[in-house]
Amino acid sequence: MHTGSPTASDILRHAEQLGWAVTPDRAKAIEAVAQPTYAALARAIDTLDFDTDPFAFFAALQENRAPVESAPANQAIKPNAITMASAPPTSLTAVASALLAGRVSSYELTLAALQAAKHKQPLLNAFVRIDEESAIARARYCDQQRAQGQLLGPLHGLPLAHKDMFYRTGQVSTCGSQLRAHWVAPRTAHVLERLDAAGALQIGTLNMTEFAYGPTGQNAYLGDAKNPWNTDFITGGSSSGSAASVASGIIYGALGSDTAGSVRLPASICGLVGMKTTFGLV
Repeated sequence: MHTGSPTASDILRHAEQLGWAVTPDRAKAIEAVAQPTYAALARAIDTLDFDTDPFAFFAALQENRAPVESAPANQAIKPNAITMASAPPTSLTAVASALLAGRVSSYELTLAALQAAKHKQPLLNAFVRIDEESAIARARYCDQQRAQGQLLGPLHGLPLAHKDMFYRTGQVSTCGSQLRAHWVAPRTAHVLERLDAAGALQIGTLNMTEFAYGPTGQNAYLGDAKNPWNTDFITGGSSSGSAASVASGIIYGALGSDTAGSVRLPASICGLVGMKTTFGLV
């Protein structure tokens, strides 16, 4: 059994009870955003007993994420094209294997990712920053190393992008907040150091909910990242840009963070696999 989507009046009433300052216009905007999510939730609950089968429930929620009347628009933005003799790889593991085997160069792959990022950014708002110059330089270095038979690791030359909360020495890390618009990281995050050691490169930083606190992925300062399946829908959060950039085919993988679903929520809403690792494992 389930309830319907909250109305603007419901939202205003609850906001008043909680002491939140919500205007009528903002309440109407929240109502509009909530309707498709509640509709998907209702369809999933109608078909499954999610109390006994939560994994099946989330699978059904993902399959029913778009309203029936919006089906023609429920198509993901096509992945970026890669210049290759054969068909382009379709997963992170496939593209990593193609790089290691020399079927595609890091420069080709990185250039395609950068072009796709710049082309799709006005529509998706997935990126906070695109680091074209440093990414191209790293890609050329990786190709040179591979030509000499020196591979950095299993992700050698693979372009990725990451949620804008993972520090890199000397670069701004906003954590999705205007309060940190000019804050420069004094060190590099351990997870980025490990990806660097494995040979990966970074083409930019990704949108997120402010300070990674919120399940919808919305951000009043950076602007909302858009769901590639239907840009009228939320991405989920707080790792909104990570989900949008991977689901749209700009990149093959991205770091997010997950305390209470901030990887798993946007992954499921955007039709991806999102993994919350065991604490301390990475």
